[in-house]
Amino acid sequence: MSERLIKYWGKNSEEAFGKPGKIGDQGEAFFVEVYKNKDWFVQHKSNFSHQTTGVDVILINKETKVEHTIDVKNNLKVDGIFYVDTDEDGWLFNKKYKNEFVSHVNPETGIIATYKREKMKEYVLANYPDWHKKLLCLNIQKVPFIKIQKYEKENHTQTDIFLDLINTKKLGK
Repeated sequence: MSERLIKYWGKNSEEAFGKPGKIGDQGEAFFVEVYKNKDWFVQHKSNFSHQTTGVDVILINKETKVEHTIDVKNNLKVDGIFYVDTDEDGWLFNKKYKNEFVSHVNPETGIIATYKREKMKEYVLANYPDWHKKLLCLNIQKVPFIKIQKYEKENHTQTDIFLDLINTKKLGK
């Protein structure tokens, strides 16, 4: 996790964290664009109380009105590598964080990899005994419960990929 550059709540993440903050803002903007083109109401949260509890975006199902809180991470590499901050103050195990899901995005490739935060906590605890206080490097193709989608900007479609590696049930089930 990047260190804050300022002590006050700034106008955006770039002001607060520099280049890593700008990259994060770009990932959130991409995620919001994708879901605004689907059957969801999207609330993009940039206020202090949401951002400090891991909530970047709230997706609301238009039919059921059920809300899902998402922490968006713009750290997904072209080869499927992504990073999980497993420090006790990091975003996975931080007790202050309230988000239900984490989505790792790559706006250049259009790939979004999403999982339940609690499921990833269980996975890390079961598979990485030395997980404490480090940045864990994983691959979306090797974590079986990650839902992987590709967004095609030209026609605003989102399709599941790597179906043989993921659970194809709807998010959250």
